[in-house]
Amino acid sequence: MEGEDSFTPNLSSPQFTTDETINLSEESSRKSQLFGGNISQGSDEISARTSEISFGRKSLDREAARSENNVDAPFNVRLSTPEKVEKGIVGSHVEYTIHVQTTLNHYKNSEFTTTRRFSDFVWLRDQLLENNPGYLIPPLPEKAIFNRFNTEFVEYRRKELERFLKRVVAHPNLSQSIDLQAFFEAERGESTLKKAVEKEKRESNDPAPSSGGKFFSFLGAAATSAPPSDPDQWFDSKRHYITSLENHFQILNKNFNNTIKKRKEALAAFSEFGVGCSLMASAEADQDSTTSNSFNAFADIITQGADLENKKMDEETNSFEESLKDYLRIIASVKELLQSRQDRLVAYQNATKNLEQKRERLEKTKGNAKLETEVTQAQEKYEETQNEFNLVSSRAKSEIQRFEAEKLRDVKAILVRFTQININYELQMADLWKILLSDL
Repeated sequence: MEGEDSFTPNLSSPQFTTDETINLSEESSRKSQLFGGNISQGSDEISARTSEISFGRKSLDREAARSENNVDAPFNVRLSTPEKVEKGIVGSHVEYTIHVQTTLNHYKNSEFTTTRRFSDFVWLRDQLLENNPGYLIPPLPEKAIFNRFNTEFVEYRRKELERFLKRVVAHPNLSQSIDLQAFFEAERGESTLKKAVEKEKRESNDPAPSSGGKFFSFLGAAATSAPPSDPDQWFDSKRHYITSLENHFQILNKNFNNTIKKRKEALAAFSEFGVGCSLMASAEADQDSTTSNSFNAFADIITQGADLENKKMDEETNSFEESLKDYLRIIASVKELLQSRQDRLVAYQNATKNLEQKRERLEKTKGNAKLETEVTQAQEKYEETQNEFNLVSSRAKSEIQRFEAEKLRDVKAILVRFTQININYELQMADLWKILLSDL
């Protein structure tokens, strides 16, 4: 897509650093000095609990890193700073440099770099989706029509594209894909990528993969509009669960945004309170310098507190909201996988019905060579769709189980991160109030 900058979201959680973690023992010491021993016990309890949270967060960070940068994975990939390529108004796009290290012998080099644009990533995902039925294909970040070259958006997209690639190369099957190899090694351009894949297929003597997803979807839609009766209730329950999960993630995201909006409104009122304190300080300046200084100190603390609250909300949004959006994309990929299996179920059921009908006709007109040929063809189609459905079902069940296991860790990491952000900033805010109390 020329109009879209050409580079285009494990299933693991976002990577979190621990640089912001406050030295909690020092916090406890400062509290004790300022407020006296009567609160030291409570402070120590807070410190101990926060240290536990911090330790747990570090542990989760390591788990996430091992998942997204699988130590056993045959790849290590990263995307460096993007670069805008000027090609007129319509053709301008952004390209990313991809740094690749691999232990796979069929790659030309064990370490190399290449540049790709968003449409190349879209091509890769489409190929993986078409040629790897039954596997959960990681999602890409959303496309953009406006502000495509905005610095913040480009950096956000860089991180999400890197996340996409890390998920692909960490997957035991997708990492072996010839489409992935073409993406990494071919010259730039979608036509070149396609030629590279075709060349790899010829050299490996691999048959062209089935484009069954699109075919079965068309066949199913043409034959029936009602949802098929699923022979495996496990998938039926998972379909309902995933739909519910998506709805609740959407509600959570919406409510979080509403909370941020209301907190900003409250923060504006808090800042106005600080303005009132400044006015009081001015009014008392000539009459009562002590009171004036106290109100000035109060106004300063409110200003600093408002700044801290703004930073906290920004960090919460960057961490929590982006994590929610990423999981909504992952859930969409799970639904895509379930739909792919359902399309094959429809094709299998239609092939079964077609075979039964032709056999019945042949029973009524035995010796009809044309009908015998049709029955043979129907039998072949039945076996083909049956095998395809069974294969996709087996893969899909394993993939969904893997998704659920990773979700347990990922959601915990998201909540721990949110908690840590709030603890850190609340402790900083407590410091400001302590300074004010010592000055009054």
